Amino acid sequence: MAIAYRREIDGLRAISVLAVLFNHAKFPYFHGGFVGVDVFFVISGFLITSILYRDVLNGSYSVLNFYEARARRILPSLCFVLFFSLIIAFFLLEPDRMLEFVNSIIFVMLFIANVFFYEKGDYFGFDSGERPMLHTWSLGVEEQFYIVFPILVYFLVKYRPRLFVPCLVIGFFVSLGLAEWLVRSHPAATFYMPITRAWELLAGALAAVYVTRVGLPKPNDWIAFLGLCAIAAAVIFFDEHTPNPSLLTLLPVGGATLVILFGAEGSIASRVLGIRPMVWVGLISYSAYLWHQPIFAFYRLSSSVAVSEFDYVVLLLLVFFLSHLTWKYVETPFRKLRKGAKSNASAHIELRQKQVFLISTFAVSAIIAVAGFVRLTNGLPQRYLTETNALAGKIEISPYRETCHFSSLRTWSPEKVCSYFDEKATWAVWGDSHVVELSYALAEQLREKGEGVKQYSFSQCYPSLNYDSRSDHDCVRWNNRAIEDIMGNFDLQNVVVGYRYGLYFFGSLKGRPLSLPDEQPDIIVPGGISPREALWQDFARTISLLAQKKRRVFVMLPIPEIRSDIRNLIYKEVNSDLIESKDRKFYFSYMHSYGLLGSSYSYYKERNEFVLKKFRETVWPSNVVLFDPTSSFCDRQTCWAIRNGVPMYFDSNHPSLDAARTLAEKLIAIPPTGN
Repeated sequence: MAIAYRREIDGLRAISVLAVLFNHAKFPYFHGGFVGVDVFFVISGFLITSILYRDVLNGSYSVLNFYEARARRILPSLCFVLFFSLIIAFFLLEPDRMLEFVNSIIFVMLFIANVFFYEKGDYFGFDSGERPMLHTWSLGVEEQFYIVFPILVYFLVKYRPRLFVPCLVIGFFVSLGLAEWLVRSHPAATFYMPITRAWELLAGALAAVYVTRVGLPKPNDWIAFLGLCAIAAAVIFFDEHTPNPSLLTLLPVGGATLVILFGAEGSIASRVLGIRPMVWVGLISYSAYLWHQPIFAFYRLSSSVAVSEFDYVVLLLLVFFLSHLTWKYVETPFRKLRKGAKSNASAHIELRQKQVFLISTFAVSAIIAVAGFVRLTNGLPQRYLTETNALAGKIEISPYRETCHFSSLRTWSPEKVCSYFDEKATWAVWGDSHVVELSYALAEQLREKGEGVKQYSFSQCYPSLNYDSRSDHDCVRWNNRAIEDIMGNFDLQNVVVGYRYGLYFFGSLKGRPLSLPDEQPDIIVPGGISPREALWQDFARTISLLAQKKRRVFVMLPIPEIRSDIRNLIYKEVNSDLIESKDRKFYFSYMHSYGLLGSSYSYYKERNEFVLKKFRETVWPSNVVLFDPTSSFCDRQTCWAIRNGVPMYFDSNHPSLDAARTLAEKLIAIPPTGN
């Protein structure tokens, strides 16, 4: 049974999709625009529950009809966008990215994209904007919820009607409680999993049950305005460090619920949200949501410079243009091609329903088959020259990166620390993901001396024993447990320390290559001192603490960051140069003698000016050795992405295994007398 159309709900859809789009376009004041998805969930829960509940009460409920409607709503536009995304990816994505992309497509088509991206890590990670299908995680959450929810509604309303509302309320609070409990210890799982998102859909569901039973409350301009203000406050003041979903997410979820209940026809909110431009954006919102991420991601991947605000404005115009066409010629026709009139024979109705399911199955299977074929070929490397593939094939990472590097305390304990290679460990390496390859390379070379290495590496943690990130409370516990383990092991007499200092002291580049962000560390510190200065002092104290107990402490200075992912440089720049080159042998001779530009040495010094100055000016204990890695990467003017024919990175900032071997060789060669 259809429910009465409300223009203001399309207007609310417009607010939610614009918040997401402007957030992903990195517009000012939209740092919390990701809460647009939370608003979407409330709207979805309200509309779907309104239909399901009334259908059960009226005796017209059919689970097949429900899934038919979902297929008509979700699949045509989704398949259309995926089809064109595959074509663009064929021309744009290098093999490794292509492989990840088609893997994500398979998960999208199975409606478990949230599981795929959970495995990939943080939604707000430095490379998240370069994943064309990242946004489809929310479709996975919705469809997983709607696998179970319609059946529960039917059985509860039909056979246990008194338990229906209590069950919704209990589900709401249990899901919200789990989200609040887990968001700090397991932020990625809390963000992506339906069990911690269900309460947002149930908020809309409870509003739908109230409206169905009692009717819409009398429009109230003040309450509806309060709801809009709550959504706006979340969009403006939330950011990537805000725990989400959590109790704080009640702000946009509660705001959306208030607008739905008290912003009906007759209210000022209804008149504002119901204006034609807002309704139009609301109508195309699903298509706009589908198109924006692949368009943004593909453009970022194709650009060798940071994407400007003007670029994003042009991209948004393209998004709206394609979304309107998709809504008009794909989405709307498939939704209107419904079953015949009620007088039609049931066989005719069943045939139409069968057609929907058959077409859906064929479309989904076809896209999975294409993605599967590309997966079997390892990303279609045949699209590139043999020499290009050979150069990219030289990029190596530690074979133990996945098993010996950690990002969560639930997967780490001192007993799980990797000790290379079953030898007596006399060296320890402590740091973030930038020391993983160095640990392995160091162990390779020390093995000949009968010495081993213990690797203590943890992703994206401030180098601090006392200051935790506002959004991640694992780091202080990890650092203290790691340092305690190192300090308590008498055999570990040499300690190597390495971090991506620019990230922690000044902030992420966030898709803006070779930019100079100036963000203070996201930590809570006492008054009278800046977070940056407090973090440095704590780090320096930790180095001095290690020096009291250990023979030598090697502190590696910053590793240069380069202008793009190394594979992107190889498959775009080198491959293009090779195609245009009249003498490929000469080209590779030049590459072996010199290399490929990564960044300028002046950028390296400017990006790391604060920490380099601190390292120089701090009076260190005599057994602290400052180890400068730039001699392996840079000359006086240039830091090389490829040097002497060898890729020095495996992305845009992590050293490759070959580069790490060079560093390890120089590190071991430092004489015992120190710096």
